[in-house]
Amino acid sequence: MKSSAVILIAIVGWFSTPAFGQQSETPYTWTYTYIKAKEGQRENLKEFLEKNWFAMDSIAVQQGLFNDYRLIRNNDTALDTKWDYIVAVEYFTRGTYADIEAGWLKIKQNHKTTPVAGKTFSDLGSIVDSQQLVFEKKQHTQCRGAQYDVLNPFLGRWDEYLVTDKGENVYGRLNIYIDPYGCSLHKEFQLLARPFSYSTLGYFDKDQQAWIETFSGGSIFKWVKDGDDMLMVNLEARGKSRHRNRWTKPANGIFQIIEERSDDEGQTWKTKSVTKVKRRP
Repeated sequence: MKSSAVILIAIVGWFSTPAFGQQSETPYTWTYTYIKAKEGQRENLKEFLEKNWFAMDSIAVQQGLFNDYRLIRNNDTALDTKWDYIVAVEYFTRGTYADIEAGWLKIKQNHKTTPVAGKTFSDLGSIVDSQQLVFEKKQHTQCRGAQYDVLNPFLGRWDEYLVTDKGENVYGRLNIYIDPYGCSLHKEFQLLARPFSYSTLGYFDKDQQAWIETFSGGSIFKWVKDGDDMLMVNLEARGKSRHRNRWTKPANGIFQIIEERSDDEGQTWKTKSVTKVKRRP
């Protein structure tokens, strides 16, 4: 499994049990702010966000205004990439910024903007979209039902092996679990050969009757049952290209992840890679 974006802040368990704040019994909300860099200013924009937005965010976390924050970079090389960074913030309430505005304004008033290359935010980029997800944190939630039955065979700790003509080579470790504080789906992957990892957040969409999973790089997948297999279908189609990952039914602690691509809008599919996944002892 590969993601086209890289999380820039080293925090284990993206969207899992809170890393900085305290456990909460009330709803909590992650907001995504999508930012597009101006031409030639991508790295300068990143530096500006770190020196200014995150300098204030760190104070807000210390003061208990919100619980967590992340910077997510889009590494997609497409010319029409709609965003370059996501600033993700975890609030304790559904009201998000409105509930902490007074405290935030005090932090902002005391912050002195640090320009990068002589430029401020308006010179480096702009906000192009925003999104929020609300979750309920209730201890001892019973995550049961048909929607969880399709996930249960895949839960646990696994080793991933790349399958080639030369054999199988272990290259990563994968942890899949359900968060009992909201019954959300989480994956954590760590590459063994070099520093690389990704995390995901999944929730069950009642309207679609399907799990929707967002990777830390921003890619969004939908879980679709296909016979005995589960398909993770990438919802970001580009032209006639389609991408999905086929998860075979686990047997004796082993299953396969088959990366499939289509160049004709899903009429035909070709296998691009095969990963064997074995449950760890």
